[in-house]
Amino acid sequence: MRKGFTLIELLIVIAIIAILAAIAIPQFAKYRIRAYNAAAESDLKNARTTEEAFYADWEDYASTNGVASDSVAIADSSGHADNFNLSTRVSIVIKCDDGYVSYTMATKNLSGDTYYGADSDVQGVYYAKKSGSQGTVLKAGDCLDSHPQQDDFSGKSTTTGAKWILQ
Repeated sequence: MRKGFTLIELLIVIAIIAILAAIAIPQFAKYRIRAYNAAAESDLKNARTTEEAFYADWEDYASTNGVASDSVAIADSSGHADNFNLSTRVSIVIKCDDGYVSYTMATKNLSGDTYYGADSDVQGVYYAKKSGSQGTVLKAGDCLDSHPQQDDFSGKSTTTGAKWILQ
């Protein structure tokens, strides 16, 4: 008598492995997107800390010159400047009002599906989730203009049409 597996037994094992893979692969993709989004949110919080430190030193806020990524240079109207780094594939826009007394900022990871925003006048972090926006680059228009003593994100949308929601 020969010992071994029958063809039916092998097909059952292959079918079980295929079912497990069909469940695991989409979940893995979702976890990756969540990690990309977390990097963008973390960079937003770090940029906010940098802005507050800049304000403590120079008594005004700084802005970027359009969309920035990797190493970010910020400057105020008096020529004071600072640099900070972002995570890979994360971009940021920081806008100040005319008097440099308030700011708004937005971040997004190129591979993520969520935009993150912050306003100097509100403590929380805003987010705007846009499914299918993986691979979409952050645009300057995704960051709203800053106005002193005003919640600039509440009830407004990004240029992609996604609504800003306070976390």
